[in-house]
Amino acid sequence: MIKQTAIMVIGAAVLATSAQAGAAAEAGAPVSTQSGIEYELTAGVHSHYVWRGQDQGGGQLVDTSLTASKELNGYTVSANIWYASTGNGGLDEVDVTLAVEKDFGFATLAFGAIYYGFPDDSSGQTTELFLSASRDLFADISGSLTYYKDIDANDDSDGYIELGLSRDLDFFGSFAPTLDVVAGFDVDSEKFTHYQATLSTGYELTESASLSPYVSYSKADSLVDDEFFGGVVLSVSF
Repeated sequence: MIKQTAIMVIGAAVLATSAQAGAAAEAGAPVSTQSGIEYELTAGVHSHYVWRGQDQGGGQLVDTSLTASKELNGYTVSANIWYASTGNGGLDEVDVTLAVEKDFGFATLAFGAIYYGFPDDSSGQTTELFLSASRDLFADISGSLTYYKDIDANDDSDGYIELGLSRDLDFFGSFAPTLDVVAGFDVDSEKFTHYQATLSTGYELTESASLSPYVSYSKADSLVDDEFFGGVVLSVSF
């Protein structure tokens, strides 16, 4: 069932891309919406579902995501809905994210909320607020720092901090993968929960579609197994 879902989603995305690219070619201009809203549709297949250093169970993961964003007076307002389906007893998940972002020169700041929903187990649903700052650092490295605060199921928690570093490895010539390194810190226990390194690359399929395979390794604390996993994501912008 998971493989059938992935094939249907990816097939629909490719058809949508072909139609958009054809319309753009006829008009002689890039695809855009009259409202100024930009959309991105993604579909991915992953060997495991690993979140903040922990395998969420269920084995293989298939996910789809739709993001809508718009520029308003220098701010970028976005909304995203993410659906994930797993097998072998894992729970399906539907997350909704709302965010506002602005580049202030010294850094790009973002504020938003994430709702985590589980159609088969409503007791696990919760909501987090987040505040993020990101900027270019040095040697073509970009960095980000994000603070998450659960305001629903775990409202007594002091929160979770994630530090991210990213660099395009362009010294490989035409093959230029991206290396992302993330460290998670639990404020309550005052310790790092995991470190994760991801190597990914992108291949342009059309002017508005790309395919991005990746491999990732997560090194967790002594109570959680380390994870090595990978997958591929198809992205379509319109």
